[in-house]
Amino acid sequence: MNPIQDYLLNYIKQQLQPHQSLVDVLQEVLGISKDSAYRRLRNNTALTLEEGVKLCLHFHISVDSLLNTETEHVVFQYFRFRSADSFRVYLASIRDRLRQIARLQGKIICADDDLPILHHFQHPEHTAFKMYYWLLSTQPAQAHKPTFSPAWVGKELIELAQEVHEAYCQIPAVEIWTEDCANTTLRQILYCVEVGAFGSPAEARLVCQQFLEMLQSIEKKASEGKALQLYLSEVQIDNNCIWAEAHEKQEVFTRHQSFNIVRTESRLFCEDTHLFLQDLMQKSMLLSGTGEKKRHQLFAYLYQRIEEVIEKLSSKTQ
Repeated sequence: MNPIQDYLLNYIKQQLQPHQSLVDVLQEVLGISKDSAYRRLRNNTALTLEEGVKLCLHFHISVDSLLNTETEHVVFQYFRFRSADSFRVYLASIRDRLRQIARLQGKIICADDDLPILHHFQHPEHTAFKMYYWLLSTQPAQAHKPTFSPAWVGKELIELAQEVHEAYCQIPAVEIWTEDCANTTLRQILYCVEVGAFGSPAEARLVCQQFLEMLQSIEKKASEGKALQLYLSEVQIDNNCIWAEAHEKQEVFTRHQSFNIVRTESRLFCEDTHLFLQDLMQKSMLLSGTGEKKRHQLFAYLYQRIEEVIEKLSSKTQ
């Protein structure tokens, strides 16, 4: 018996969609016959080093996590945004991973000075605006930037983002916010207004209105205290990240250079991140369920901030 081979193949099996067969996947990735695939599944034939590497690369598995080694070296998967195509690949991979976590009855903890990215994909124009800003911010400086419109982002990308949000809603989540969590998006909207990125102030007001509606839906979900446990941190969160666990397997996503994302399954890194988040939760105030008074105060403050921006935009048309 080869415990590492068993562990690797069982882990890969967990990543597959319900309609996928592990035997068929081994045939395709390794280029072997069905009989050879079965022999490897039964551990009658050991995977070669080359075959193990192929499987790890195909399924984005780090060797450190596979060997469960105690090492300070961390292997990251890097999602680098430079075009709509790279963003599409990233969103599809996140959607598929969230669906896997949901299927395996996993859980997620998010901590961010901004609102978690997964919330921004509820309404089409707001979703399109966030993507417009992110995509242009990762491009080289341009003398003339395109005017914002959902059509510039594309229907396919917006619908894919909404699928990401729907997948996230199927997973029990803990989120840790700060009172400044709306500021980043509001600054982005105002900046784009000042540089003439919107065709009209009415378009900017619509994005703000959908931002407000997004927060209202989150408040309702947080008040129920079931799928979402919301905490408020009174100190700045310097470690913007998402920690996830499913079937005793941990992973961490964290931002790099503002818009790019790195992901790792390094056991020590994930465990340290989990401890950091648990400690942050202990120092934060629970807003879900019985934390009604403080929850109301936070969302009233956030709504006021957005209303102030909407009023400012309305004055530009008078």
